[in-house]
Amino acid sequence: MPQITYNRFWCNQCQDYTLHNTGEDGACRTCGTVTKEYLLSDVPIEKQEEQRARYNKQKEDSMYSILAGIRRNPLEDMFRDVGSDIVINETDAGQIEIDNDWRKRMDEKREELKKEYEKFRHTGRNEKCPCGKTDENGKPLKYKYCCIDKFNFV
Repeated sequence: MPQITYNRFWCNQCQDYTLHNTGEDGACRTCGTVTKEYLLSDVPIEKQEEQRARYNKQKEDSMYSILAGIRRNPLEDMFRDVGSDIVINETDAGQIEIDNDWRKRMDEKREELKKEYEKFRHTGRNEKCPCGKTDENGKPLKYKYCCIDKFNFV
């Protein structure tokens, strides 16, 4: 039996993420209107979050199916149930952009930590701490009493 593929897009008429036909017409299966471009800012936040959850679930399921396929015995394929003949492609609803922004922020934090680590890298335990902190008498603190725990993970 041939596989049927649908895409889930935002439908302006239905005001929801609905299934649309693939191909040239791309019509909504609920109301029949043709898919048009939309701005993510036009979609209510709740609907965006619902769609992002569906998109993340689909990504997770596809990863698990890949891993299961690696570990599967080839003889099991002859007897397994093929499952549904309908495939639904979920749109990301801005999730890819959110993920990219998060990765960019993590990379920036990692670079800041590397720069800070370079300041402390060659400091001995009993030397003055490079951060410049002093005790109540104005005497510089030793590295072992000040910032040594900051870079314990390295």
